[in-house]
Amino acid sequence: MKTRFINAYRGNTFFLMNILKDLKDEDMMLNTGESNTIGWILGHITHSRGSLLKRFNKDVEIKEFEKNFERGAVKNKDLKVNLAETLKDFSSRGEMLAGTFEEFTDEDFNKDLGIPMPGGKSDAATVLSFLTWHETFHIGQIDLIKAACGKGGIK
Repeated sequence: MKTRFINAYRGNTFFLMNILKDLKDEDMMLNTGESNTIGWILGHITHSRGSLLKRFNKDVEIKEFEKNFERGAVKNKDLKVNLAETLKDFSSRGEMLAGTFEEFTDEDFNKDLGIPMPGGKSDAATVLSFLTWHETFHIGQIDLIKAACGKGGIK
């Protein structure tokens, strides 16, 4: 099971880095009108990785600014993110998560995290399954926004 989550976080990092490789800081403000900006979505999934690491008692700095990207935060299309810095945080947090899962036992994946998921389960494996899907969803969303704004999509 651990390999599944390690590969998911590393794979998501790889795909996101490729999707964003040709963009600049100003491109983080792109949106489709109704969508969040690319930068907001990137901040959101980066924050999500940090929050998950905190839940596993890992030493990770979550910057005060990142609270703007929490689930349920007020939508603010004027928030600007530094692309290089945010990608660095996203990547390093992904590696920290992969390292965490390397140490996990089956018992760790069965521990209740107290975060109810659709279907009512809240064990670590269920929460991680949802969160990796959540990231993948948002990475796809970023690519769709990028394409809709004329910046090309995955080829």
